[in-house]
Amino acid sequence: MAEHQDLWPLTVLCAVLEVSRSGFYTSLHRQKTRVIDVTERALVSRVKAIADDTRDSYGSRRMAKQLQAEGFAVGRAKARRLMHQAGVAVRRPKRRGSARPRDGGGAGRRCGRRGRRGGRRT
Repeated sequence: MAEHQDLWPLTVLCAVLEVSRSGFYTSLHRQKTRVIDVTERALVSRVKAIADDTRDSYGSRRMAKQLQAEGFAVGRAKARRLMHQAGVAVRRPKRRGSARPRDGGGAGRRCGRRGRRGGRRT
């Protein structure tokens, strides 16, 4: 029907084939989404491969830049959505040791403050 649309009006084609106009446009939309799904699947598989290569260290910004370098038209939001679909999340390195440096005393923190029981300042 889409091939003959330039020769005949759409209303005539729909009447001859006994199809509603909304049904025609719905079928056109379905065909477009199938093509998009194929590219989405390719992108999701590529995101999984990049995550495996980088040991899940890429976030959405770096993932988007990597996909752009490979020729895909992807922004940060789309990269984030693709990562979510692929089940990829950033693994942050674990902390090693304490978050605070140890100076041994600790009196520097408590100087000039009252203790737990609210005693006098010394």
